[in-house]
Amino acid sequence: ADIRKLCNTAVQAPYGKRSETIVDREVRDTLEISAQDVSCSDEFTKKLNAAVQSIARELRLEHERLECELYKLLIYTKGGFFLPHRDSEKKKGMVASLVVVLPNKFNGGELIVQHHARSFRFAFDAARSHTKTEFVAFFADCKHEVKKVTSGVRVCLTFNLMLKDGPKTKVSKRSLKTNTKLRQSIEGWLTHRAEAPIVFALEHLYTSAGLVPQRLKGADAILFEELLPVTEDLDCSLHFGQVSRHLCQFADDGSVGYGRRGYGRFSGDYSQLDIGEIYDDEIGIDGWKDARGKSKRLPSLPCESEQLISATTVDQWIPPQQDYEGYTGNAGNTLDRWYHKSAIILWPNSQRFNVITQMGLNYAIEKFLELVAKRSKWKGEKLANATLECVEFAQAIIRRWPDRTHSPSMQDETDSLFSNFAEALPQLES
Repeated sequence: ADIRKLCNTAVQAPYGKRSETIVDREVRDTLEISAQDVSCSDEFTKKLNAAVQSIARELRLEHERLECELYKLLIYTKGGFFLPHRDSEKKKGMVASLVVVLPNKFNGGELIVQHHARSFRFAFDAARSHTKTEFVAFFADCKHEVKKVTSGVRVCLTFNLMLKDGPKTKVSKRSLKTNTKLRQSIEGWLTHRAEAPIVFALEHLYTSAGLVPQRLKGADAILFEELLPVTEDLDCSLHFGQVSRHLCQFADDGSVGYGRRGYGRFSGDYSQLDIGEIYDDEIGIDGWKDARGKSKRLPSLPCESEQLISATTVDQWIPPQQDYEGYTGNAGNTLDRWYHKSAIILWPNSQRFNVITQMGLNYAIEKFLELVAKRSKWKGEKLANATLECVEFAQAIIRRWPDRTHSPSMQDETDSLFSNFAEALPQLES
């Protein structure tokens, strides 16, 4: 009787698709009641607070900064489900979601939570047997789904878990003990490939708002804290960024060799495709922020897979987006996949000009001309030091200059670049 009353109050739950909010029962068949229409008893709130303390310990979040806010009451009647998805950051500082399943008889409705290659299944046996309330908390970037309820009604409360802003992290962390092995590994890389930034792929995927030191999760927060003293010891610059990889390969769904358009038997199961030659594999970094989490206007930085340090190898990353083009008569039979990772990037300050030139000659020359203009304001020793910096920057640009004999299509662009660049060079002799 209580559930019938709830269903009469509830509305069909939508889901978010990019910037849109859509109601589609083929994707999500759930009823919902807004938080403003739900109140919790003092006893329930007390138990909830105890659960949040436990969650903070397990997820390695600061309990003093962790806030819990009711989002929705959800009702899954027989046949209800929700296809795999990720929760959006509905509130500032949201880092995780909490699902509290209330005791009521039902079958099915398991919650499947995935993170990278790991998958966890929660059946809520105590709740489904009407014994007690059960809860599960997981980071917001984890993909998850609710399997179809086969009988009864599954009722749950969902909460947003948010980290309040704490004190701003200082870049200098001399009080932290340096991780010797980490320092040695980074130093070894810098000895052989100093001009190639090191890219630490984070365990979790962060939005632009969430990619700040105060909101890093679990192992990512530990990595950041260990990198700070190492980068200071080795005089390196540390940034946050978003890594994107686009991989295009030959793929066959069985249509190759049959010679007529539309013969392909692709059913939507990408694992059944026969994957072959790689046509294109590009990795780039953008969405830049400094070590304090402040946005930086930097162009995309090309990256090689060898520069990526990741708990899972690049080839084992799971693509959130795939696009297969079958045989068309002219081209086709390609599989495009896109991968995304949040990352911490570092490079030696001594290599900053080489890194800037990797971001593109247009950008590098623009920054070079700015540096030359600033040089004119100095005198004496400061002028001498500024001149040395400009010369070093100019040498880095020249090393990256395109070969005009092999790139005739770039001639107009390089003529314009060379003109601005060349006119500034004689100033460095005075």
